[in-house]
Amino acid sequence: MGVASGACLPGTALQTAHHRRGRGGEAMMRRIWIVARRELRSYFDHPTAYILIVAFLGLALFLAFRQIYLNKIATLRPLFDLLPWLMAMFVPAITMRSLAEEKRNRTLEWLLAQPVRESDVVVGKFLGDWLFLMVAVAGTLPLALGLLALSDADPGTMLAQYAGAALLGAHYVAMGLWASSVTRNQITAFILAAML
Repeated sequence: MGVASGACLPGTALQTAHHRRGRGGEAMMRRIWIVARRELRSYFDHPTAYILIVAFLGLALFLAFRQIYLNKIATLRPLFDLLPWLMAMFVPAITMRSLAEEKRNRTLEWLLAQPVRESDVVVGKFLGDWLFLMVAVAGTLPLALGLLALSDADPGTMLAQYAGAALLGAHYVAMGLWASSVTRNQITAFILAAML
């Protein structure tokens, strides 16, 4: 194989640059994305994910519509007032299995034996869990679009509310992953994350 096919001669600048890039950001992001996709796919391979999303959306939208109807104001504020409380229960249910199940099934050792670092696994699991949460939160977008179409709601405010929800979700996912990392038992991880 020649240099054009990706092989490099030892000691050359091309080989050194290729080696640096392989250990650098591009390779790291590829490994993180592989772990994140694996985590995300594991959710959608089971009906539990769909049940969690439907329960989250059902409760969030019911409570938001109820508050909108009672206050007679077309705003997403009731939804985003309730979202931290809903996430406090929903996110531990997502993250409780992330690392605890890997440790219990002894697949964490297998995963770490692959060409990935511990940090790649943690960040990949975080990203997969956060993306799953964002899929659930994205289910509320029809309400936001309806309010934008039928009222004089401020799109900038809505965008800021969704950005805040994404950041809050990242915070909850990080706490849930920590709780999942300190125990092998999923229920213990759920209770610990919910108490945080």
